[in-house]
Amino acid sequence: MADEGDKNANWRFGATEEIQLATLARVAWVEQQQREPLAPLLDMSKENEVESDAATNVLDVLAETSHGDLLKRFLDRLAEVFAREKEPINFVSCTAMVEQEDGATIFVSRNKKLVKHDDKFSRNLAVCLEKLSRGSFYVRKVDHNLIIVSDVGNHEQESQLWELLLVFYEKRIEYNIRQFLHGMRSSAQGRSLSVAKEGDTVGDFAKLQSDCQQFRAGNKSLAGSIVKSANDLARAVDIKACLGRSIRQGRIESTLELLRFLGRLRLAYDTILDAAKRFASFSQVTIIFVETPIVSNPRASLEQAMGVIDACYKTGGMKLPSWITERVPHSKFKKFEVALGQPLHVHAEVQMLFFLLHADRGDLQPLPYLGVSKKTCLLCGYFLENFSRFGARRNHGKIYPNWTLPRQARLQKEYPTCMNAAIRSLMVSTASLALDRDQSKLNMVKESDAAPSTSSGMNPTTDSAVDHLRRQYHERFARERNAKWLENLG
Repeated sequence: MADEGDKNANWRFGATEEIQLATLARVAWVEQQQREPLAPLLDMSKENEVESDAATNVLDVLAETSHGDLLKRFLDRLAEVFAREKEPINFVSCTAMVEQEDGATIFVSRNKKLVKHDDKFSRNLAVCLEKLSRGSFYVRKVDHNLIIVSDVGNHEQESQLWELLLVFYEKRIEYNIRQFLHGMRSSAQGRSLSVAKEGDTVGDFAKLQSDCQQFRAGNKSLAGSIVKSANDLARAVDIKACLGRSIRQGRIESTLELLRFLGRLRLAYDTILDAAKRFASFSQVTIIFVETPIVSNPRASLEQAMGVIDACYKTGGMKLPSWITERVPHSKFKKFEVALGQPLHVHAEVQMLFFLLHADRGDLQPLPYLGVSKKTCLLCGYFLENFSRFGARRNHGKIYPNWTLPRQARLQKEYPTCMNAAIRSLMVSTASLALDRDQSKLNMVKESDAAPSTSSGMNPTTDSAVDHLRRQYHERFARERNAKWLENLG
């Protein structure tokens, strides 16, 4: 991404355009922040589907679909880990990856500057991933045949990965425990689970509450067991019946979601571990931080903003809303005026996109998916959809009034034209949002998804068969990867 004074920039987003986009976004935000979420941008699990015929190898099809699905989950889970704080600033992270046979490069951007703590974690994580990947298979040569034995000698590395994640994510764990206990207090019916025995769902849930209270009292060593227990309980088939014994009926789903958030780090661990063992490219890992967040302050005057609004409504053939014509003391106008004086921010997904498309990175072939720690906002969703080079997880449909793009960049030569077209479409979409006053009242959509009970999304009755085929594929992939090593055995 170019610096503000980069004379070699071949793409620019002018101050006038920035003021226009920000003004329209703020009008739409004042009218109604929550809009209909966009559909998912890209399903990598279907990206490489092949037509079924007699020659189709089921392992090849499965390898492509399961590989893409795991990559998506890995990038999203890793982004969630880098969003390691909720207070005082809600961290939002984005990840991307370039995968090659001899190594993988992972890129990380965030709305909050990455610091030494992040750097230390990243270096240790890369080492851990490499050891897990290299230790996932060992090879023997017997009578000129390759013998692959998988998943050996990794227990120590798995424990190190878990401890690494726990230390790095500690502030978010503390926040999730506070939220869980608060949710239990506000949802309880007054009935106690203390009479239950540990070892069944009811008893384990009672113990989880007790452990959380002990953690809050100062026993921080319980963090790991709390996260594991929460993840296990969220997956228990009788968890809703268990919650029904002590939680008001209308609060069961929200309490279950708090439980899933509390166990989210364990799901991240399982996904990262799975990826390390399955991806040969993780035998050599590099993690690179994207430039620090960009803050822009175009200093638009109220009259400039009013000019943008007036032109938009005239073009749309509509009268200005009363909160604009009346101005003071209308509450909507005050809300707009406050937003007008605030700085603009480039979201983590947009930072990542511009980083990957920089002219100096033309040789990169990043995967067409951006991992994000939460659902994308509406403008990020529109922008990624219009640019149509990268997919991301689901969209929450909220408009943010301080959204913007970088002011300039030096892009690979094929992208300035595409970028301008995407921005034109974004301007049209944002203007439509500003003009649309007939929106039905929508319930606010949660920005962050609590992890589902089964990350693969597969039918449990077929998991064992699918896992068997996956193992066959990854063992075959390992044989191909290690063939060169065996050539030297003689």
